[in-house]
Amino acid sequence: MWRILFNPTPNGVMNQVLSWFGVADQGFLASSDQALWVIMLLHIWKAIPYNMVIFIAGLAGISRDLYDASNVDGANWWNRLRYVTLPGMIPALSVVLMLSFIRGFRVFAESVCHHRRRAFQLHRNES
Repeated sequence: MWRILFNPTPNGVMNQVLSWFGVADQGFLASSDQALWVIMLLHIWKAIPYNMVIFIAGLAGISRDLYDASNVDGANWWNRLRYVTLPGMIPALSVVLMLSFIRGFRVFAESVCHHRRRAFQLHRNES
């Protein structure tokens, strides 16, 4: 799917969308700057469903009694979000944040270190 989406030829889906706005064809994985953004987009896309399961579990863990008590106290939606939902979501947010950092380091190791190792091997063969 990603190969079709980011195909550098004019037949690539992203290049067709960009051509509607008058942007020239892009080689998304050809330059390191664009490849970094594509890799980030790919890993964010992959992480969204997993993170949403954790967020839904966090929301389900907040007691309904807290929302009922805030309604009795006259809290509006902003106060319920600020004083009930967000504090109740701190455990889920911390888990998602920790897992995101771990995934980020893994992505760094997979992409950057792999390319540097290959460049080092090429340099080693030349000497």
